[in-house]
Amino acid sequence: MSFFSKNENFIKIKFHSDMRGMSLEQKIFHYNTYLKKDTLKRLKEYLKSSEEELENDDFNNEDFNLFTSSQNELQNKTRDYLEVIDLLKDFEFESILYSIYFEDSNKQLLSVISEQLIKNKPIDFQDKFLILDSIKNNGNLTQIILTEQLNLTNNDWLEESVNRNPIVKKLTEWIGLKLIESNTEFEIKLVLFHYAKFWNTKYSSPYNEIKGVVLLNDLISTLKKELQNLKINFKIVLNELYLILDSLLFNINLPPFLENEFTLRNSKMPGYGKKLNEFNLLLEQSCKYLVNYDKLSNKELFKKYFDSDESIQKLIFEIIKNRFSNEYIPNSNDINYFNENYLLSTNDSQKLIEFYIRINYFFEMKTY
Repeated sequence: MSFFSKNENFIKIKFHSDMRGMSLEQKIFHYNTYLKKDTLKRLKEYLKSSEEELENDDFNNEDFNLFTSSQNELQNKTRDYLEVIDLLKDFEFESILYSIYFEDSNKQLLSVISEQLIKNKPIDFQDKFLILDSIKNNGNLTQIILTEQLNLTNNDWLEESVNRNPIVKKLTEWIGLKLIESNTEFEIKLVLFHYAKFWNTKYSSPYNEIKGVVLLNDLISTLKKELQNLKINFKIVLNELYLILDSLLFNINLPPFLENEFTLRNSKMPGYGKKLNEFNLLLEQSCKYLVNYDKLSNKELFKKYFDSDESIQKLIFEIIKNRFSNEYIPNSNDINYFNENYLLSTNDSQKLIEFYIRINYFFEMKTY
């Protein structure tokens, strides 16, 4: 049973009767406001049940061989996606295209329905991950993108394994360089989107936690090395990428740097969970280095300083010292605010309190 036939009344009423006479703009607004949640829920449930039914049929049918099973699956998926394109092309084109790309049989699917995709592409659709551009080439887009961006060799692809990690090494080195340049968010998302496809194809069934630990460890080392030179908010980039992959019409096993409290599996290796926690904490910390502390007032700087860990305190302390060395004179409000709130603080790795007392000649406030 197809998605259309299973949801015939819903589609006739919600997409035909209720939208009759609406302009495209009105239809998109109506869909996003009233139909999106229910439609995607129905579609995801259908695709999941359709796949499970096919697996059960194949398992129980002795006449089915692997080739017949694959052929049957491809036919069903082709039918389903053609129906979905016809119904949702104006509302969910991006999710449909990316879902097809993340299918195991994406090459075969794209070769069959490429004309429908290109013909039904919305005018304003931006092919930011270059999937439509590459359909005619019929090559391995994942490998093409990663090879070009990371300067990979054939040996890198051959040697990538649990014990040898040339792609991981080059990926994390590349990320480190992009994080200290300006306006590289698009490039990072492009590479990590296609790396997510590579991960999902090679390391997700079963989930390779050893490879995950190696990847997380290299990302942690890269972030620590570049922490004070960051120009890109890596956390925001990863969040945006997660939302894109979360919009797929089926669930995939995300690479470690995209896993969160909603997607995390029960890891079998204790070291995997520890590395993921360490990476997420470092990701949070990295955001603090992107704050333009120079533009903060003295009060804001003091608050940030005493709320921060040692590495951020070092950064803020240098800014405060520079302000005072340039003959800045604090006003009475600044002095009162500091005295009332921070004179007895214990979180003072750089001895800002002593410096503040000394520079303002408040020697009676502290005994040296």
